[in-house]
Amino acid sequence: MNTKALIIALAAMGVSASALGQNFVVNGSFEDPADGSLPTDCVDSGNWFYCPSADVPGWDVTWNGSYETGMPGNLEFQTAPTIGDVDPQDGDQYAELATAPGTAGTDDRQVEISQSVTVDCVLDVYTLSFYASQRNSLGELEVTYDGTTVTPGIGAGWTLFEYDFQPTDFTFDIAFAEVGDGVTTIGTLLD
Repeated sequence: MNTKALIIALAAMGVSASALGQNFVVNGSFEDPADGSLPTDCVDSGNWFYCPSADVPGWDVTWNGSYETGMPGNLEFQTAPTIGDVDPQDGDQYAELATAPGTAGTDDRQVEISQSVTVDCVLDVYTLSFYASQRNSLGELEVTYDGTTVTPGIGAGWTLFEYDFQPTDFTFDIAFAEVGDGVTTIGTLLD
């Protein structure tokens, strides 16, 4: 069996997508939309910004759990050096899974991001690869790929996670969600 990569960010390791196989994830490094050329529905706050789901190519952004607001989900993007010494692992920005719902004076809310991925062969083994950094001990990252859900234990600082799997169909979903109680202003970082 061949191994192919669903790469979210491996460039920081010095490994290119072409060396491992095709990257099937759209906007996996969270570089679009780019800081400095934001769509009008995005809110720029200096070293970070958030955008509604419709302005985030590749990803469907929804509010998670009890934080449902009835409005489209927003994804927050951080740009270096937004959070101390936490620099992006690939490119110029990364995502945070807690963001403002778009109403002035409200706390940030937990979000889930997902996308459907289509691969070229179900007989191959694929690798879902991403970096994550936890910013709050009350939150937890939940990752779903091809019907499998895991909650990797992560700490402060970037940690590389890789999951090998053989898909059950040519098209399947991947999702990342901030879960847990008490997370209101900061969330897990992804790149």
